[in-house]
Amino acid sequence: KIVFCQNEKAHDVDTALKGLNLDTKIITFDKGDYCNFSDFLKQYGGESKVEDFEVANFDPSETISFLVSTSGTTGLPKAAVVTHKNVISSFPYIWSKFDTFPAPTRLAVVVSPLQWLTAIAMFLMSPIFRFTRLQTSLALTQQHTYHLINTYRPSFLLISPTFAATLFRPGDRDNCDFTCFDIILIGGSAVPQTLIDEIK
Repeated sequence: KIVFCQNEKAHDVDTALKGLNLDTKIITFDKGDYCNFSDFLKQYGGESKVEDFEVANFDPSETISFLVSTSGTTGLPKAAVVTHKNVISSFPYIWSKFDTFPAPTRLAVVVSPLQWLTAIAMFLMSPIFRFTRLQTSLALTQQHTYHLINTYRPSFLLISPTFAATLFRPGDRDNCDFTCFDIILIGGSAVPQTLIDEIK
């Protein structure tokens, strides 16, 4: 029914939608050839008062919170269903790694693509656990990530094994001061023991 994307990707999205014979509205986050998010809100936002808002009543174990893309390691890429229960029941496991509450960490750096579960977890956890999130719109190369870490000194990192291997590569890792991190969590796929040993 609707796709939100950057204007630079809108043409590709439009081409894909036409190829699927779908009549879908494209909303861009920045100005361009399609309806942008600001205009979308003006057109469809309505005049509802905040005081009149009512939370929807639903079963959290059955209701889908979002779809998360998979890596496609067992075939073509696909999406997995994540329910509201899945989301809320996973947070205590991450929370249990900390001993300070309600703001268990100062600054978390997001090093995953937007559609990955690790990035989504950061977006959802930061307002709940009250920590600041560091993210960038530039490509997350090894050098740019080193710059972010050295400049902003984040305290929490949730990272894939593949990107962890890139950041902690012997020889390169000396260009980054990782001592700012209180906790580094690695997940999303199997974590080789050699990588854990290398990071230690």
